[in-house]
Amino acid sequence: MAKHRSRPRQACSSANGTTLAQACGAQACLGLDLCFARREIRFHNPQLPRFLEEIEIRDLELAGASVNLRLRRRGANTEVAIVSQKGDIAIKIMQ
Repeated sequence: MAKHRSRPRQACSSANGTTLAQACGAQACLGLDLCFARREIRFHNPQLPRFLEEIEIRDLELAGASVNLRLRRRGANTEVAIVSQKGDIAIKIMQ
């Protein structure tokens, strides 16, 4: 019987290496954390890179719900706004 080794799970996965790097970089800058048990999307001290004033995250899905978000630089802070939401999902920002 052949032994199969399972591949370690990656925090970010994508078929496209560029997209993978961008997604993981954005996740790190924004302190993005998805909590499936509590149906929460959490941002821990979100910071946009200096070259970005605003970004939109569209169709972010969690436990059957989805949300569209807009993040904007406001001085030294980053503002997180819910553009639209479908289903039961919470957004938490922790500084």
